[in-house]
Amino acid sequence: MVDLSIGDLEHKQLGQNLTVESQVVFRNLTTPSGHFAEKRVEVEVQDGTLTIEIGLHASAKIKASLDQDKHGNSNTCLNWIRILAKP
Repeated sequence: MVDLSIGDLEHKQLGQNLTVESQVVFRNLTTPSGHFAEKRVEVEVQDGTLTIEIGLHASAKIKASLDQDKHGNSNTCLNWIRILAKP
């Protein structure tokens, strides 16, 4: 299991995206200044490496549905990760 937190103390963060082991944890989530989102996900690591994708480069197909910067990229502020062994 993995616990994660995104957000920013001083700035609103638009369209945050986070994926763990190909499992979407947060997609296009906006957090107001001083607010955070936390989530626990259960994932299976097959190759011995925990894969975390932070942010998202918007393809032409999904650009219209994402909050993004002028280059088509989203911004994600990852605060912490806690990795827990499966009981």
